Amino acid sequence: MIQHLVLFKLKDEAQGHSKKENIEKAREIASRFTSEISTCRSACIVENMPGTPESNEDIMLICTFDDLAGLRYYKDHPTHVEFGNFITSVREKRTCIDYEAE
Repeated sequence: MIQHLVLFKLKDEAQGHSKKENIEKAREIASRFTSEISTCRSACIVENMPGTPESNEDIMLICTFDDLAGLRYYKDHPTHVEFGNFITSVREKRTCIDYEAE
């Protein structure tokens, strides 16, 4: 099983919306991953806790795939491309790790 973890630091305001509004839009798009991308077994976005250091990232996307081929399929899927285009327009920073979970 492959875990795909992506952390994002978002702009305070982008695309005419607040950070909070953009987090909700990111969640809405990511909520469609498992129904629209056949290789995506699970997907969620978690938000950094209030009261933690400002240097922390704002959100993390967590996705699960059966194998590397499934992850590769996801990366080119139109729903993921939509997410990528949106998040690129509202983020300051992106960090990613893919690993094989036991």
